[in-house]
Amino acid sequence: MSSFKRFQGLPCHHYENRINIQEFLTQAFQANTPYIVSWYGRLTKNYSGGIRVEVYFVNQENEFYTRVEIPIELIPKMPIGSVWTNGTCSSKLLASSDTLVMLRDVGYEGSVDTNIEYKNLHNEYFPESLKKHYHISTNKDDKGRIQGVFQDFNTILTVPASINGAEKSIIIHPLTFLQAHYGVSKSISNTLLGCLWGDVCDRLYLGYVNPSCPESVFIPNELLVADSVFLHHLKNDHHTHNVVKKLNTRVLRNFSNNLMNHRYSYSYLKVEPYHSQPVHILCNYIAIDDTTMLCTEITGISMPQGEKVFYDVDRVKHTVSRECDYPKSNTAKILMHDIANNEIMLKDETADNRNVAVVRQGMQTVGNARTIARNQNISLKDQLRANTTGVVMEPPPEGYTDGHRIGAGGNTGLLQVVLDDSKQSEQDEFGITGFDSQYQRLLKYAQHLKQNASSHGYHEVKIDCCDKLGERQGEIVEPIVLNKSIFPRSVYILRLQTDSSIYYFLDCESRDKQSSSGVVVKVLDEEKFLLNWDRGYTLKMLVNILKDNKGRLKQSIYDEVGVNGVKASNIIVTKYKHMNEETSDWVLAGLRKLKF
Repeated sequence: MSSFKRFQGLPCHHYENRINIQEFLTQAFQANTPYIVSWYGRLTKNYSGGIRVEVYFVNQENEFYTRVEIPIELIPKMPIGSVWTNGTCSSKLLASSDTLVMLRDVGYEGSVDTNIEYKNLHNEYFPESLKKHYHISTNKDDKGRIQGVFQDFNTILTVPASINGAEKSIIIHPLTFLQAHYGVSKSISNTLLGCLWGDVCDRLYLGYVNPSCPESVFIPNELLVADSVFLHHLKNDHHTHNVVKKLNTRVLRNFSNNLMNHRYSYSYLKVEPYHSQPVHILCNYIAIDDTTMLCTEITGISMPQGEKVFYDVDRVKHTVSRECDYPKSNTAKILMHDIANNEIMLKDETADNRNVAVVRQGMQTVGNARTIARNQNISLKDQLRANTTGVVMEPPPEGYTDGHRIGAGGNTGLLQVVLDDSKQSEQDEFGITGFDSQYQRLLKYAQHLKQNASSHGYHEVKIDCCDKLGERQGEIVEPIVLNKSIFPRSVYILRLQTDSSIYYFLDCESRDKQSSSGVVVKVLDEEKFLLNWDRGYTLKMLVNILKDNKGRLKQSIYDEVGVNGVKASNIIVTKYKHMNEETSDWVLAGLRKLKF
């Protein structure tokens, strides 16, 4: 068997997305056991018409596969290789990253100008290493039954790529490609795959006409301005219209036929580029043999180039005088939550609360960004502000779900997943964006201090990430794994040297409000602090205490060597709170407590 089998032996790195899918897990999922996302299977429909995806998980302890149906909008937050325990994600496979791949398709399969091969796992020419990983076999038992077959007939994209000067093939799951390529707001996927074509046209306002700008597209309430490029091509490009309609027709026909023949509504996917220009993608991948790579996640994608795209966010109507009027949208105001530091409990029910949690997934723009403009020139920031208010009469929701919001005053809000270019995201004065993890924020606070050392009374500031024994790694985020399944799962150690003083920041990820603080240590004798054992407190000892005490130090330590303690030791210790205000600075807050 290939060493790739079931992702054995592959290293992981810290990754959190704050989504909790516990309600969707079946009894087959063992508690406190890590499961890794291995594949995406069939599309299904739930009772309300929302599209679900069979996500295959493999138990990292006994290597058994388990599958569960997850809302399709959530797939960008559940890449292949992500590791889940008790419904939450803490890490993902350390894949090779940012490999540039070009997909070329002129609109029909088999063209000499097309570099995409469309196959499925059961194809006789598909890489044997991947077939072994998913138990694909043509062997039959003595009764003629095929044994151990992974039943999946999704049409996979296989494209050539040059990696480190060697020619390779990259395998891309059609769902991975769909979620990266077809629009920015992931609610589009539900519309394209779950609605009749006439309803698709209505929901995406493809028949909308602005007399002063006929090519202009209208942005529905649940979409963003960044979707205007996809909507423009879908409305105005005959090739795009045919490709997307074919996708819609194929999926709906499969749903109907399988319901009739098998009494179960399901479909597999085949996804083609929606335009005929080359599509350039950045992807993470895992080598499955010497020549074949499996794309685990698309991290960047190009836009089709062309004329300026115009959009409207308010519908145009004619007045009595036949002049065009642009009224304000008469829609209910919603509250968009920043979930960077809060866990989102996903519910399998209908949204009945006006609260919306907007989950952003980083996606780089490869090449030139398409020029888009509103007819009345409004920015994305202005649009979000216009459709957002801080005053909502409904109570905070107990959880969130996908789909569409109906009613108000209930306990379930709406989850909205969007792709966003982190390079173009709003940053605060520290360079922090909504994508940054807790550990990344801590590093950026330190880097901001380094860049502005003189204004804070320092000549020089040096920064290093450290391992458990104090070995310096440079200015990176590389947390130490403490536990695979229980809190705290990791700790991040940041060494800060300010002129003649040395500080160590020890930070465990927040979860379920068990920890809302980090620890900062002023080291008076670094040599003793880095010993494996000493009569005083060492780095290794403090890490072990955090591990055994739910990410906290014992109060007795603060009483002994804290700011107000005896200080008869080689260290002084204090806490800093994980404040989320724009003006918060965890590093400076800790240093001030230690009186520099």
